[in-house]
Amino acid sequence: MAEALKAMYNKEFLCRFGEKVHAVYSTFDTESFVSATIDEAWAGLELKARMHRITETLRTHLPIRYEEALDVLFAIDETCIGFPYLFFPDFVAMYGQEEEHWELSMKALERFTQRSSAEFAIRLFLLRDPGRVIEQMMLWSKHQSEHVRRLASEGCRPVCLGE
Repeated sequence: MAEALKAMYNKEFLCRFGEKVHAVYSTFDTESFVSATIDEAWAGLELKARMHRITETLRTHLPIRYEEALDVLFAIDETCIGFPYLFFPDFVAMYGQEEEHWELSMKALERFTQRSSAEFAIRLFLLRDPGRVIEQMMLWSKHQSEHVRRLASEGCRPVCLGE
């Protein structure tokens, strides 16, 4: 039987990720990040819950200011590619909803979706301000990157049960 997808989020993955963060943000404590993420409840968490746990723990280990925290993620995102890094756009969705962060959050989602997918993250913005997000998606639908164009279409499709 194949290993559960949630197993990709393990101590080794988190340590490797922590090393990437530490390389650009020297006060990042990888050991603290890993131990705070993998707590007694970790084994019982499913995929999305694990992703959210990583996001939440990352927030407490990055700079307090949202802009500075994103700068750290921007500094490493080119080495963080694929499905496991869905917590980058999740970070934006969880902590970038304030009006003052709108432009930066949209730029971050545009950037992160080219290496992973912001399809789920954009939905929280869509629920909060549908008109404004649809306008942004119209712009993204003409973007040179196929990944950003995918975000424009997939990010506003009706969600399946369980999403």
